[in-house]
Amino acid sequence: MLLRRTFQYRPQFESLESRALLSASAAVKAIAKHVAPAPAVHKVPPALVSNLQSAAHSVTNLSATLPSVASGTGTINFHSNTEHGKTDSMFQVQVNGAAANSTLPVSLNGTVVGQVQTDASGNGSLTFKTNPHGPNQQAFPANFPTSLVAGATVNVGSNLTGMLQNGGLKDTESQTHLSSDLTGAGTATGTIDFTSKTHDGVTTSLLTATVQGATPNSMVPVSINGTVVGQIQTDAGGNGSLVFSTNPTGTQLPFPANFPTTLKAGNAVTIGTLTGTLGTNATKVQANTIASANLTGTTAATGSALYVNESLHGLNLSIFSVSVKGATPNTTLDVNVGGTKVGTITTDASGNGTLVFSSLPVGSSSAFPGNFPTNVGAGTSISVGTILNGTLASNVSSQSSHHDHDDDDD
Repeated sequence: MLLRRTFQYRPQFESLESRALLSASAAVKAIAKHVAPAPAVHKVPPALVSNLQSAAHSVTNLSATLPSVASGTGTINFHSNTEHGKTDSMFQVQVNGAAANSTLPVSLNGTVVGQVQTDASGNGSLTFKTNPHGPNQQAFPANFPTSLVAGATVNVGSNLTGMLQNGGLKDTESQTHLSSDLTGAGTATGTIDFTSKTHDGVTTSLLTATVQGATPNSMVPVSINGTVVGQIQTDAGGNGSLVFSTNPTGTQLPFPANFPTTLKAGNAVTIGTLTGTLGTNATKVQANTIASANLTGTTAATGSALYVNESLHGLNLSIFSVSVKGATPNTTLDVNVGGTKVGTITTDASGNGTLVFSSLPVGSSSAFPGNFPTNVGAGTSISVGTILNGTLASNVSSQSSHHDHDDDDD
């Protein structure tokens, strides 16, 4: 199989029968061997929504970038999973280039929930977690909001302010691995290895520089693109190492302020007189998007739309479906996505019909048309004929694919 991950999607629905609305499609059933499809989404009474959500797996991603009129920048990321009534959440604040050696209060909608302590470079972080572990995580304080939503105002100190926004992707992960073997005129050798992982907007990075056979008991500068970022202290054998970490422990050091914000293949690296060029060892990028809409109008007809997309290791699998129920029987209705006509639905004798596009079309599904919009997701308008309209929204009642990585952020 090209893609081995699966989506599990648990939407809100009026009745048990509506679970089968999309799964009745032979195309979606076949695709389910690779990606489990989502049934249609319908309006439900608030009480039923509450009951269903308590048993479902919900995912919430919120983030904010905090600009400053004075100095420094900040980022806020909030991630929360709820399944069968059990919630696991993480709230992280990262500050860079702010006032050095200072204590910055962190507030949500005017309520101070914690503090960020900056180092000599003006960098610092604060992490709350439902089940904290390690010295860099804390339990959520008692006054932390019970429900954090888009639109909440965030302040860090007196200069950094922003507003939480819904995450555009469900569970976003990227991993980068760069390394280089360094050589010179003598017998000394060196290596530089850099790894970085971004998960749900939170980045953790590690750089290790080692040298062997250099001048004993000496300080050897380490540089990237001509900028010295640190030094290695060699021992009596001329060996030594330097480690930078986003969350340093032991002999590790925090990344210096002049460390490149983006490290990439082709960057020149040196350790003393040893030289090399960073090369790509492994890069993985995964993106999962699930967005749906209830379609309504002035007639008795109802409908739903769903868009699912997964990209992994350069491969892409997408499914788009629109379903109509209770429309005029035996009629053809145009389906528009973002104002562009992408296909038609022909209703049956009961006024029901479905259109399914897939990047791996089988059965009654069709390939995506050439004019299908490239950036479909939350905010995209959907219409069926002149009777049904709606706007896609990211689904909080969804579960993205299982991951191959640890979801702990130390």
